Amino acid sequence: MESHRINRAKSQPPEVGEIVLIVGEERNRGKWMKGKVTRIVKGVDGVARGVVLLHKGNRLERPLQAICPLEIKSVTAETVEKRKEEPIKPVRERRKAAAMRRPRYSSYQRTMLFEK
Repeated sequence: MESHRINRAKSQPPEVGEIVLIVGEERNRGKWMKGKVTRIVKGVDGVARGVVLLHKGNRLERPLQAICPLEIKSVTAETVEKRKEEPIKPVRERRKAAAMRRPRYSSYQRTMLFEK
């Protein structure tokens, strides 16, 4: 008798803001639609049964079996704020000669600064 190993690990439903593929009739996955999860629909028992997606400005409701998570999350305002708070560190300090040199001006800047 032939036996197969089947991974029956419980998969987590996608989170809000995650990008997913919407399973279509096409065999080519490159032609499947992509959407962003806006809301998770839960059943009476509290288990996630489906999701509401945003695809090109349209809201679609699909069951969990009809989506494939892509492990891509959308950028939220919180992550943007965290990035702004983190100071950007220079890769290395400037050489002494480069730090001491006088600034260069374009010809237009020279005329505006020195011809007053």
